[in-house]
Amino acid sequence: SGVAYIEVAGWLPYIVFTMAFFAFSQFIISYLMATNRPRATVLLLVATIVQPVLFFIFRNSFNDIIIANFVLQLGLFLALVLYIVRKDFFAGFKICMQTKDLFQFVL
Repeated sequence: SGVAYIEVAGWLPYIVFTMAFFAFSQFIISYLMATNRPRATVLLLVATIVQPVLFFIFRNSFNDIIIANFVLQLGLFLALVLYIVRKDFFAGFKICMQTKDLFQFVL
């Protein structure tokens, strides 16, 4: 109702932009996969591992979880944009596809 909405209204922009950055990131990853550049999925893997860790760290405050998720999704989006713009983004890693679609990381 009205009182409950007013209590969370200040957090709605963070939630909206978190979902927007998530959607843009998924769009970029889909584009990169379609253009045969699967290395970007490593960034998604890192974000997928970091997210529950952040939720565990900030489990006592719902507001902190919202901010942590916002920062994570913004970071993923910016990293994907950097990946598209900079050709040497993964210069330190060689990533090879194995027969069972698993990644092998070689320094």
